Amino acid sequence: MKPIHQAINQALAEIALEQLAREMGYARSEKFRERLQRVLQSPWLGLEHAEFDGVHASTTFLDHLLDALGIGDLAASDAMREIRDVAADEREGFRPWIFVETDFTRRYPIFMYAVMEPWRRIP
Repeated sequence: MKPIHQAINQALAEIALEQLAREMGYARSEKFRERLQRVLQSPWLGLEHAEFDGVHASTTFLDHLLDALGIGDLAASDAMREIRDVAADEREGFRPWIFVETDFTRRYPIFMYAVMEPWRRIP
């Protein structure tokens, strides 16, 4: 287990999840528990997917979690910087298609553009 994962798990052992959910702005602790579970199971702490659960996005969830647990100084650590870099590569890295930029100016009815949209990505 990575040091950041260990630090989060140790801090979680010392606080009630319902209290932590309220501190982070969640009205339902079940929603928070599900999100926390996904983050802890991920090797990149959930940063590899752009996700918004109605309260926090991927990056803000992790930042608020670290602050609420009292380990916010980990957000600036080298290990966290490495996790963020790898997650960004996973999220925005290689795309298996070529995207055709059309310099869109609307000259035809909008449905024509909607019909052609799938052909803007060439595998």
